[in-house]
Amino acid sequence: MVSQLAFAQVKIDSINGQAWTGAEPEFPLAATQDILEIKLKPIDSTDLEIIYVYQLKGVDEKLISSISPKIRYTFLKGGEYEFNYVILSKGKKVKFQTLKIKVEEELAETWWFYPSIVFYIVLILGAIVYFWAIYNLRQNLKMQLIRNRIASDLHDEIGSSLSSIKLDIEKIQTQLDEPKAFIHAALEEVRQTAEEIITNLRDTVWTIKTDNDDFLRLVERIKSTASKLLRNRGINLDFASDLSEKNNFKIGMEQRRNVFLIFKESLHNTIKYAEAQQVSIKFSPHNHDWIEMKIDDNGKGFSREVPSEGNGLSNFETRSAESFFKFSLDTAPGQGTHIRVLIPKL
Repeated sequence: MVSQLAFAQVKIDSINGQAWTGAEPEFPLAATQDILEIKLKPIDSTDLEIIYVYQLKGVDEKLISSISPKIRYTFLKGGEYEFNYVILSKGKKVKFQTLKIKVEEELAETWWFYPSIVFYIVLILGAIVYFWAIYNLRQNLKMQLIRNRIASDLHDEIGSSLSSIKLDIEKIQTQLDEPKAFIHAALEEVRQTAEEIITNLRDTVWTIKTDNDDFLRLVERIKSTASKLLRNRGINLDFASDLSEKNNFKIGMEQRRNVFLIFKESLHNTIKYAEAQQVSIKFSPHNHDWIEMKIDDNGKGFSREVPSEGNGLSNFETRSAESFFKFSLDTAPGQGTHIRVLIPKL
Protein backbone atom coordinates (compact mmCIF):
# COMPACT_ATOMS: atom_id res chain seq x y z
CA MET A 1 0.00 0.00 0.00
CA VAL A 2 2.81 2.37 0.79
CA SER A 3 4.35 1.70 -2.57
CA GLN A 4 0.98 2.41 -4.22
CA LEU A 5 0.69 5.81 -2.51
CA ALA A 6 4.23 6.64 -3.47
CA PHE A 7 3.41 5.44 -6.93
CA ALA A 8 0.40 7.72 -7.22
CA GLN A 9 2.51 10.73 -8.03
CA VAL A 10 3.36 11.99 -11.49
CA LYS A 11 5.40 14.77 -12.96
CA ILE A 12 5.91 16.31 -16.41
CA ASP A 13 9.09 14.80 -17.74
CA SER A 14 9.42 16.98 -20.88
CA ILE A 15 7.54 19.43 -23.08
CA ASN A 16 8.31 19.47 -26.79
CA GLY A 17 11.37 17.36 -26.17
CA GLN A 18 12.84 19.71 -23.55
CA ALA A 19 13.15 18.66 -19.91
CA TRP A 20 10.64 20.47 -17.71
CA THR A 21 11.56 21.27 -14.10
CA GLY A 22 8.29 22.98 -13.25
CA ALA A 23 10.11 26.03 -11.93
CA GLU A 24 7.94 28.37 -14.00
CA PRO A 25 4.19 28.72 -13.28
CA GLU A 26 3.27 28.39 -16.96
CA PHE A 27 4.67 27.13 -20.22
CA PRO A 28 4.77 29.66 -23.11
CA LEU A 29 4.13 28.47 -26.66
CA ALA A 30 4.99 30.71 -29.62
CA ALA A 31 2.40 31.30 -32.35
CA THR A 32 4.71 29.65 -34.87
CA GLN A 33 4.89 26.39 -32.84
CA ASP A 34 2.27 24.07 -34.26
CA ILE A 35 2.83 21.15 -31.87
CA LEU A 36 2.54 20.76 -28.09
CA GLU A 37 3.93 17.42 -26.91
CA ILE A 38 3.95 16.56 -23.19
CA LYS A 39 5.55 13.47 -21.68
CA LEU A 40 4.49 12.37 -18.19
CA LYS A 41 6.58 10.31 -15.80
CA PRO A 42 5.53 8.42 -12.64
CA ILE A 43 7.60 8.76 -9.48
CA ASP A 44 9.09 5.76 -7.57
CA SER A 45 7.05 2.91 -9.00
CA THR A 46 7.62 -0.45 -10.50
CA ASP A 47 3.94 -1.12 -11.07
CA LEU A 48 3.12 -1.63 -14.76
CA GLU A 49 -0.66 -1.22 -14.43
CA ILE A 50 -0.53 2.55 -15.13
CA ILE A 51 -3.24 4.68 -16.66
CA TYR A 52 -2.59 8.34 -17.41
CA VAL A 53 -5.56 10.64 -17.00
CA TYR A 54 -5.44 14.20 -18.37
CA GLN A 55 -7.47 17.05 -19.82
CA LEU A 56 -6.48 20.23 -21.63
CA LYS A 57 -9.29 22.60 -20.79
CA GLY A 58 -10.46 24.52 -23.81
CA VAL A 59 -9.57 21.63 -26.10
CA ASP A 60 -10.66 18.37 -24.47
CA GLU A 61 -14.35 18.21 -23.56
CA LYS A 62 -13.80 15.46 -20.94
CA LEU A 63 -11.05 13.54 -19.16
CA ILE A 64 -8.93 11.33 -21.37
CA SER A 65 -7.36 8.05 -20.21
CA SER A 66 -4.31 6.55 -21.90
CA ILE A 67 -1.64 3.98 -21.23
CA SER A 68 0.90 6.11 -23.14
CA PRO A 69 2.81 8.81 -21.24
CA LYS A 70 3.07 10.91 -24.41
CA ILE A 71 0.35 13.47 -25.05
CA ARG A 72 0.21 15.48 -28.25
CA TYR A 73 -1.81 18.51 -29.43
CA THR A 74 -1.50 20.32 -32.74
CA PHE A 75 -2.47 23.77 -34.04
CA LEU A 76 -3.59 25.28 -30.74
CA LYS A 77 -5.22 28.67 -31.09
CA GLY A 78 -3.81 31.61 -29.18
CA GLY A 79 -4.94 31.90 -25.57
CA GLU A 80 -4.49 30.45 -22.05
CA TYR A 81 -5.06 26.77 -21.27
CA GLU A 82 -5.00 24.54 -18.14
CA PHE A 83 -3.46 21.09 -18.44
CA ASN A 84 -4.65 18.82 -15.59
CA TYR A 85 -3.01 15.44 -15.16
CA VAL A 86 -2.77 12.43 -12.81
CA ILE A 87 -2.10 8.67 -12.97
CA LEU A 88 -4.07 5.69 -11.74
CA SER A 89 -2.71 2.39 -10.50
CA LYS A 90 -5.09 -0.32 -9.35
CA GLY A 91 -7.89 2.25 -9.21
CA LYS A 92 -6.12 4.67 -6.90
CA LYS A 93 -5.30 8.27 -7.72
CA VAL A 94 -4.17 11.45 -6.07
CA LYS A 95 -5.21 15.05 -6.57
CA PHE A 96 -4.87 16.40 -10.10
CA GLN A 97 -1.86 18.52 -10.83
CA THR A 98 -2.09 21.54 -13.12
CA LEU A 99 0.16 23.30 -15.59
CA LYS A 100 -0.88 26.57 -17.23
CA ILE A 101 -0.06 26.86 -20.92
CA LYS A 102 -0.11 30.20 -22.74
CA VAL A 103 -0.16 30.16 -26.54
CA GLU A 104 0.81 33.37 -28.30
CA GLU A 105 -1.87 34.70 -30.65
CA GLU A 106 -1.19 34.66 -34.37
CA LEU A 107 -1.67 37.88 -36.29
CA ALA A 108 -4.84 36.54 -37.91
CA GLU A 109 -6.29 35.74 -34.46
CA THR A 110 -6.15 39.31 -33.18
CA TRP A 111 -9.46 41.21 -33.13
CA TRP A 112 -8.16 44.01 -35.31
CA PHE A 113 -6.69 41.84 -38.10
CA TYR A 114 -9.71 41.48 -40.39
CA PRO A 115 -10.93 45.07 -39.91
CA SER A 116 -7.40 46.17 -40.84
CA ILE A 117 -7.47 44.01 -43.97
CA VAL A 118 -10.80 45.55 -44.98
CA PHE A 119 -9.46 49.03 -44.24
CA TYR A 120 -6.34 48.51 -46.36
CA ILE A 121 -8.35 47.00 -49.23
CA VAL A 122 -10.65 50.03 -49.18
CA LEU A 123 -7.59 52.31 -48.98
CA ILE A 124 -5.89 50.59 -51.93
CA LEU A 125 -9.08 50.66 -54.01
CA GLY A 126 -9.50 54.34 -53.16
CA ALA A 127 -5.89 55.03 -54.20
CA ILE A 128 -6.41 53.13 -57.47
CA VAL A 129 -9.56 55.11 -58.25
CA TYR A 130 -7.83 58.37 -57.31
CA PHE A 131 -4.74 57.76 -59.44
CA TRP A 132 -6.89 56.48 -62.31
CA ALA A 133 -8.92 59.69 -62.17
CA ILE A 134 -5.74 61.80 -62.03
CA TYR A 135 -4.26 59.83 -64.95
CA ASN A 136 -7.45 60.28 -66.97
CA LEU A 137 -7.50 63.99 -66.20
CA ARG A 138 -3.87 64.38 -67.24
CA GLN A 139 -4.44 62.41 -70.43
CA ASN A 140 -7.45 64.56 -71.28
CA LEU A 141 -5.50 67.74 -70.55
CA LYS A 142 -2.58 66.46 -72.61
CA MET A 143 -4.89 65.63 -75.50
CA GLN A 144 -6.52 69.05 -75.23
CA LEU A 145 -3.12 70.74 -75.31
CA ILE A 146 -2.17 68.76 -78.41
CA ARG A 147 -5.45 69.69 -80.08
CA ASN A 148 -4.95 73.33 -79.19
CA ARG A 149 -1.39 73.25 -80.53
CA ILE A 150 -2.49 71.64 -83.79
CA ALA A 151 -5.34 74.12 -84.14
CA SER A 152 -2.92 77.00 -83.48
CA ASP A 153 -0.39 75.67 -86.01
CA LEU A 154 -3.08 75.21 -88.64
CA HIS A 155 -4.49 78.65 -87.95
CA ASP A 156 -1.09 80.32 -88.26
CA GLU A 157 0.08 78.31 -91.25
CA ILE A 158 -3.14 78.32 -93.23
CA GLY A 159 -3.93 81.88 -92.22
CA SER A 160 -0.59 83.18 -93.46
CA SER A 161 -0.84 81.12 -96.67
CA LEU A 162 -4.36 82.35 -97.40
CA SER A 163 -3.25 85.91 -96.71
CA SER A 164 -0.46 85.38 -99.22
CA ILE A 165 -2.95 84.07 -101.80
CA LYS A 166 -5.21 87.05 -101.16
CA LEU A 167 -2.34 89.49 -101.72
CA ASP A 168 -1.28 87.68 -104.90
CA ILE A 169 -4.82 87.82 -106.29
CA GLU A 170 -5.11 91.53 -105.46
CA LYS A 171 -1.77 92.09 -107.17
CA ILE A 172 -3.01 90.27 -110.26
CA GLN A 173 -6.24 92.28 -110.28
CA THR A 174 -4.35 95.55 -110.29
CA GLN A 175 -2.03 94.42 -113.04
CA LEU A 176 -4.36 92.70 -115.50
CA ASP A 177 -2.93 94.84 -118.28
CA GLU A 178 0.52 93.35 -117.74
CA PRO A 179 1.87 90.73 -120.20
CA LYS A 180 0.43 87.23 -119.97
CA ALA A 181 3.77 85.86 -118.77
CA PHE A 182 3.57 88.02 -115.65
CA ILE A 183 -0.02 86.92 -114.99
CA HIS A 184 0.92 83.26 -115.45
CA ALA A 185 3.85 83.60 -113.02
CA ALA A 186 1.63 85.23 -110.41
CA LEU A 187 -1.03 82.54 -110.84
CA GLU A 188 1.66 79.88 -110.49
CA GLU A 189 2.63 81.36 -107.13
CA VAL A 190 -1.01 81.19 -106.04
CA ARG A 191 -1.21 77.56 -107.21
CA GLN A 192 1.94 76.59 -105.32
CA THR A 193 0.70 78.28 -102.15
CA ALA A 194 -2.65 76.48 -102.42
CA GLU A 195 -0.84 73.18 -103.00
CA GLU A 196 1.26 73.77 -99.86
CA ILE A 197 -1.93 74.35 -97.86
CA ILE A 198 -3.44 71.08 -99.13
CA THR A 199 -0.23 69.17 -98.42
CA ASN A 200 0.07 70.57 -94.89
CA LEU A 201 -3.57 69.72 -94.17
CA ARG A 202 -3.06 66.16 -95.41
CA ASP A 203 0.09 65.76 -93.32
CA THR A 204 -1.64 67.09 -90.22
CA VAL A 205 -4.63 64.77 -90.69
CA TRP A 206 -2.25 61.82 -91.24
CA THR A 207 -0.27 62.49 -88.06
CA ILE A 208 -3.35 62.59 -85.81
CA LYS A 209 -5.09 59.47 -87.20
CA THR A 210 -4.85 56.51 -84.78
CA ASP A 211 -4.55 54.13 -87.75
CA ASN A 212 -1.00 55.40 -88.20
CA ASP A 213 0.32 54.47 -84.72
CA ASP A 214 2.63 51.89 -86.29
CA PHE A 215 6.22 53.24 -86.53
CA LEU A 216 6.89 51.49 -89.85
CA ARG A 217 3.94 53.40 -91.33
CA LEU A 218 5.63 56.62 -90.25
CA VAL A 219 8.85 55.54 -91.97
CA GLU A 220 6.95 54.86 -95.21
CA ARG A 221 5.20 58.25 -94.99
CA ILE A 222 8.53 60.04 -94.51
CA LYS A 223 10.00 58.17 -97.48
CA SER A 224 7.13 59.07 -99.83
CA THR A 225 7.06 62.73 -98.67
CA ALA A 226 10.84 63.10 -99.06
CA SER A 227 10.76 61.52 -102.53
CA LYS A 228 8.07 63.94 -103.71
CA LEU A 229 9.62 67.08 -102.23
CA LEU A 230 13.17 66.39 -103.41
CA ARG A 231 12.27 65.03 -106.84
CA ASN A 232 10.43 68.27 -107.68
CA ARG A 233 13.61 70.24 -106.80
CA GLY A 234 16.03 67.98 -108.64
CA ILE A 235 17.71 66.74 -105.42
CA ASN A 236 18.73 63.09 -105.16
CA LEU A 237 17.40 61.04 -102.23
CA ASP A 238 19.29 58.18 -100.59
CA PHE A 239 16.77 56.49 -98.27
CA ALA A 240 17.53 53.42 -96.14
CA SER A 241 15.84 51.63 -93.24
CA ASP A 242 17.22 48.78 -91.14
CA LEU A 243 13.94 48.43 -89.25
CA SER A 244 11.80 45.32 -89.33
CA GLU A 245 8.75 44.04 -87.46
CA LYS A 246 11.14 43.06 -84.67
CA ASN A 247 12.03 46.73 -84.10
CA ASN A 248 8.53 48.05 -84.74
CA PHE A 249 6.47 49.66 -81.96
CA LYS A 250 3.38 51.80 -81.45
CA ILE A 251 4.08 55.51 -81.54
CA GLY A 252 1.66 58.00 -80.02
CA MET A 253 0.13 60.95 -81.83
CA GLU A 254 2.36 63.60 -80.24
CA GLN A 255 5.54 61.60 -80.84
CA ARG A 256 4.53 60.81 -84.41
CA ARG A 257 3.68 64.45 -85.13
CA ASN A 258 6.97 65.74 -83.72
CA VAL A 259 9.07 63.18 -85.63
CA PHE A 260 7.30 64.12 -88.86
CA LEU A 261 7.60 67.87 -88.28
CA ILE A 262 11.32 67.65 -87.43
CA PHE A 263 11.87 65.68 -90.64
CA LYS A 264 9.74 68.03 -92.74
CA GLU A 265 11.26 71.23 -91.38
CA SER A 266 14.80 69.93 -91.85
CA LEU A 267 13.94 69.03 -95.47
CA HIS A 268 12.43 72.47 -96.13
CA ASN A 269 15.57 74.11 -94.72
CA THR A 270 17.71 71.95 -97.00
CA ILE A 271 15.62 72.87 -100.06
CA LYS A 272 15.57 76.60 -99.27
CA TYR A 273 19.07 77.26 -97.97
CA ALA A 274 21.50 74.35 -98.33
CA GLU A 275 22.00 74.27 -102.12
CA ALA A 276 22.43 70.51 -101.74
CA GLN A 277 22.51 67.94 -104.53
CA GLN A 278 21.83 64.94 -102.32
CA VAL A 279 19.95 64.16 -99.10
CA SER A 280 20.40 60.93 -97.11
CA ILE A 281 17.71 59.69 -94.69
CA LYS A 282 18.28 56.56 -92.64
CA PHE A 283 16.37 54.74 -89.88
CA SER A 284 18.05 52.13 -87.69
CA PRO A 285 17.54 50.45 -84.28
CA HIS A 286 19.63 51.83 -81.42
CA ASN A 287 20.26 50.05 -78.10
CA HIS A 288 17.04 47.99 -78.22
CA ASP A 289 14.73 50.69 -76.85
CA TRP A 290 15.49 53.50 -79.30
CA ILE A 291 15.23 54.19 -83.02
CA GLU A 292 17.66 56.54 -84.72
CA MET A 293 16.68 58.88 -87.57
CA LYS A 294 19.57 60.46 -89.49
CA ILE A 295 19.09 63.25 -92.04
CA ASP A 296 22.25 64.35 -93.90
CA ASP A 297 22.77 66.68 -96.85
CA ASN A 298 25.86 67.65 -98.83
CA GLY A 299 24.94 71.32 -98.95
CA LYS A 300 26.92 74.38 -97.98
CA GLY A 301 26.22 74.07 -94.25
CA PHE A 302 26.35 77.03 -91.89
CA SER A 303 28.03 78.35 -88.78
CA ARG A 304 26.23 77.68 -85.50
CA GLU A 305 27.85 80.81 -84.06
CA VAL A 306 26.16 83.14 -86.54
CA PRO A 307 22.69 84.19 -85.28
CA SER A 308 19.83 82.94 -87.44
CA GLU A 309 16.67 84.86 -88.24
CA GLY A 310 14.50 81.75 -88.24
CA ASN A 311 13.29 79.52 -85.43
CA GLY A 312 14.28 76.19 -87.04
CA LEU A 313 16.83 75.03 -84.47
CA SER A 314 14.77 76.12 -81.47
CA ASN A 315 11.73 74.36 -82.99
CA PHE A 316 13.75 71.15 -83.30
CA GLU A 317 14.85 71.34 -79.67
CA THR A 318 11.36 72.19 -78.40
CA ARG A 319 9.71 69.33 -80.28
CA SER A 320 12.41 66.91 -79.10
CA ALA A 321 11.96 67.95 -75.47
CA GLU A 322 8.18 67.50 -75.73
CA SER A 323 8.51 63.87 -76.84
CA PHE A 324 11.70 62.91 -74.95
CA PHE A 325 13.79 62.67 -78.13
CA LYS A 326 17.57 63.10 -78.13
CA PHE A 327 18.39 65.66 -80.81
CA SER A 328 21.73 66.74 -82.22
CA LEU A 329 22.75 68.88 -85.21
CA ASP A 330 26.26 68.94 -86.65
CA THR A 331 27.19 71.46 -89.36
CA ALA A 332 29.91 73.83 -90.50
CA PRO A 333 30.43 75.97 -93.59
CA GLY A 334 31.15 73.68 -96.56
CA GLN A 335 30.52 70.53 -94.48
CA GLY A 336 26.79 70.01 -95.05
CA THR A 337 24.21 69.53 -92.28
CA HIS A 338 23.80 66.35 -90.25
CA ILE A 339 20.76 65.83 -87.99
CA ARG A 340 20.41 62.94 -85.58
CA VAL A 341 17.21 62.15 -83.64
CA LEU A 342 16.91 59.28 -81.14
CA ILE A 343 13.28 58.23 -80.60
CA PRO A 344 12.46 56.18 -77.48
CA LYS A 345 9.87 53.45 -77.13
CA LEU A 346 7.47 55.00 -74.63
